[in-house]
Amino acid sequence: MTDLYASTPFPIRDDLAAAHARAWARIARPGTRWDGAERIAIAAEARLAPSCKLCRRRKEALSPLSIEGTHDSLGQLAEIVVEVAHRVRTDPGRLGEGWYRDVIARGLTAEQYVEIVSVVAHTVAIDTMARGLGLEVLPLPVSVHPHIIGHRAPKWAARGSPGSSPPTRARSRLRSIRAIAFRRTL
Repeated sequence: MTDLYASTPFPIRDDLAAAHARAWARIARPGTRWDGAERIAIAAEARLAPSCKLCRRRKEALSPLSIEGTHDSLGQLAEIVVEVAHRVRTDPGRLGEGWYRDVIARGLTAEQYVEIVSVVAHTVAIDTMARGLGLEVLPLPVSVHPHIIGHRAPKWAARGSPGSSPPTRARSRLRSIRAIAFRRTL
């Protein structure tokens, strides 16, 4: 799995390639609130976001909230999930507490929001690394159950499905968003 960057002529530290390989594989595994297939769909939406017409119009607007419309999407996720994945990918500098509160009022939980942000951030980081090395972006991973690939599911997640409660170390921070202290990310 650490051969993600094998085709580049540039030397890549083994630990960095291994960390990216682990993060990429974990996108396909269930998290605390989204199953593997949903997490892959979130990653796919993050990749689609830069070509979304609504996202482009909002990015050009003085106030992104003044632009209404529907996202160009793959149709696999609820519109609010697409909204978060697209906005975090295309215009993160203008996301504020009001927008976050609206997202939560529209039905997402804080934990779902945090997990979407995590999947988008990991996808963008790994895609940016590949592009920076002159490589094509990696194909999205395939969703599999953790026990099939020999990995243990997180303690709070049932095998093959998202967990029902966040880790007990979850605590309120950063205004209204719950920050979760993990030993390992994603």
